[in-house]
Amino acid sequence: MSFWQARSGWLPGKAEVVVIGGGLLGVSTAYRLAEAGLDPLLLEAGVPGTGASGRNAGFVGPGLATPYPQAVAMLGRTLARELHRLTIGNVALVRQLVAKEDIDCELSADGQLSLAVGQAQWNATREQAELLAADGFPVEVVERAQLGRFIGTPVAEHVGGALYQQDALSINPVRLVIALAHAAQRRGAQIMTGVQVRSIAHHSGRIQLQTNVGPLSCAAAVVAANAWTPALVPQTAGLITPARAQMLAYAPAAPVFRVPTGGSVSPTGEYWRQTADGQIIIGGRRDLDVGFATTVQTPTDEVQAAVERVLPGLFPELDLPPVTTRWAGAMARTPDQLPITGALPDVPGAWFAVGCNGHGLAFAAFLGHALAQAIIDRHSPDVLEPFSLGRPTLNGLVHPFTE
Repeated sequence: MSFWQARSGWLPGKAEVVVIGGGLLGVSTAYRLAEAGLDPLLLEAGVPGTGASGRNAGFVGPGLATPYPQAVAMLGRTLARELHRLTIGNVALVRQLVAKEDIDCELSADGQLSLAVGQAQWNATREQAELLAADGFPVEVVERAQLGRFIGTPVAEHVGGALYQQDALSINPVRLVIALAHAAQRRGAQIMTGVQVRSIAHHSGRIQLQTNVGPLSCAAAVVAANAWTPALVPQTAGLITPARAQMLAYAPAAPVFRVPTGGSVSPTGEYWRQTADGQIIIGGRRDLDVGFATTVQTPTDEVQAAVERVLPGLFPELDLPPVTTRWAGAMARTPDQLPITGALPDVPGAWFAVGCNGHGLAFAAFLGHALAQAIIDRHSPDVLEPFSLGRPTLNGLVHPFTE
């Protein structure tokens, strides 16, 4: 930075509350803070919605990144049930925000289908359904013969059936992020783009930020920088693995998939949906991305080719149109596949959240509101305790898909 750039006056110099990151988590935080009258300043290195929040399939559904039986085994029945219920609450919160702000984000409330590919997955699907139902969550086991309710083409012989969950939405995630950012601005938030925060520290009684366009001090801050968080919160450096998720979209076709659908053809899982105008969008095959632990948001030929083989392998009579768009996004993974959030050590008044493990839309609105409440109340709400840096499930675990 030159002498003159450091004195450009582009940044206000001081702010009461700063939110770092313009994805759904960041704008949700800014929205709640603005709603409470705190007039936050949101800083985004690009423009809102251009990170992982705008590079996913738009699934807003219940559940963790870990299947429910494994979550119960890792966390215990009570906590697993509590966290699953929390994700259902996040779905309700998204619906509430969309209705309250009259947001046109192509919301559909048709539920979500998870295919069982092979006998082992079919057995696991039944086990998961029984456990979820026993804990009071509405689920439906869909036998193979009933899949025509949801899919308008024959399925391959190795598809055993599916699990259907009604408490799920699909959205246009970029439209949601941008509309929520505008709603925050209407309530007093400021949003500045092209601002990259390079460090965060505390001295002289305030939080000091160094950015590419000059310094800024504030009384409170939230880091919502997704896979780039370890650069600002070094305590997460050994716990966060960036992961590149790759997707593609086909040209419009006749309706085939009536609800968003997932199916684990590979260990990392595949997922797809058909938009209102007929385009099928699909992602997955992260297991083939040799350099997947990266924040580079560029698709690769090998993974893209593998993604193109997914639907023909599951639906042999499906006539797919040409691919029109290919993209990738950087997300953040944790050893136990749960987000990490809390107060920044050594930086009083600063908070962070990271590591939604590809399920950011299932957590972001809730986490943003909870972090905003932490700043408003000046203490961490109890609901964030399961996501703390000190939780036992972070100790001694390896990052998924890296070993």
